[in-house]
Amino acid sequence: MTKSDSRALGYRVVKHLLGLGHFGLLLMPLVVQAEIDFARDIRPVLSRHCWMCHGPATQMSGLRLDNREAVLKGGASGVPAILPGDPARSHLFARIASSEPGERMPPIGVQLTSAEVDLIGRWIEAGAQWPDESVSRRDDAGVTESRHWAFRRLREVSLPQVSDEDWVRTPVDRFVLARLESRGLAPNEPADSATIVRRLYFDLVGLRSEADAIDALVGGSTRQHFGPLVEQLLESPHFGERWARHWLDAARYADSAGYEEDRPRPDAYHYRDFVIRAFNNDMPYDRFLQLQLAGDLLEPDEPEMIAATGFLTAAPDVRPEFVNFRKKDRYDELDDIISTIGGAMFGLTLGCARCHDHKFDPVSTRDYYQLLAFFDGTERYRHPLNS
Repeated sequence: MTKSDSRALGYRVVKHLLGLGHFGLLLMPLVVQAEIDFARDIRPVLSRHCWMCHGPATQMSGLRLDNREAVLKGGASGVPAILPGDPARSHLFARIASSEPGERMPPIGVQLTSAEVDLIGRWIEAGAQWPDESVSRRDDAGVTESRHWAFRRLREVSLPQVSDEDWVRTPVDRFVLARLESRGLAPNEPADSATIVRRLYFDLVGLRSEADAIDALVGGSTRQHFGPLVEQLLESPHFGERWARHWLDAARYADSAGYEEDRPRPDAYHYRDFVIRAFNNDMPYDRFLQLQLAGDLLEPDEPEMIAATGFLTAAPDVRPEFVNFRKKDRYDELDDIISTIGGAMFGLTLGCARCHDHKFDPVSTRDYYQLLAFFDGTERYRHPLNS
């Protein structure tokens, strides 16, 4: 994040603190899922109702319903289970929608609800997209983009109309106000200067505001009026201390090893201080991630870069100094590294793929163990750093 980025963030914080914040909670009901997503909507239904008899372990009547190629091929009869775009002629849909007890699938257990049957019908009608087809697509500009909902780029949306145009200062305000007006509510009055200063201090540096800062700004209420204070707080070393905490939480940082022994880690603070300095020095985000994954390989002679790899060793440590370190404990350690990388850096749950292909995110067990193989060559060791 550059200084200009930080300043832009600071001004957005000011706008938020003027009483126009908390729009995330108001915007969520406005989001409509227009497309049926296989991982989110269809796969759980097939897994719950179909795969016990037509999955990877068992294929009754030669029919397998856990991959697209097998579904299109059909079972022993040679009839495709699905004809994309035509649910009426799709054998799978006919069987789950049948009202005849001897025809309807599944024959035992919990039947599909009418909503689930309708969902599968609409999915087939829309082309029966499967993960191997849904990984990417090209938009109108020829740019390849993921079909998975979590990986799609942000797009322009139509701004809602509002009654109180004078209240609107930014496009975001329109969404906030539109939601309020739809409920017959009015915005709060703008916060006074003392309240804004107090919020700025708590948000940016996590400390109480100074009395003279409040006195100097009382009477003003414009973005430019608070700009110098925002700049001052962004330059404060406390800014990095405040915001580094969020990353350190995601990186499961601790000053002790965890579990029963919970031995102290007297050198753990080197990684903590690296993160704080990265925030205060506007380290680019891609560089910030690279150093934590491989700083000792990228710049082995730089103590700061080696300290960054504390990200990989911040996991709870159950072994007594390498003695009798069982293989399971080693794989648990690697799992912690992979799971933390997924949660902190990808925003994905990777740990589930240790045992099975992920049910919702496009992550397979193969992907998991390929990533594990990369880190299997790493080992904890103590490295002297400059004081």
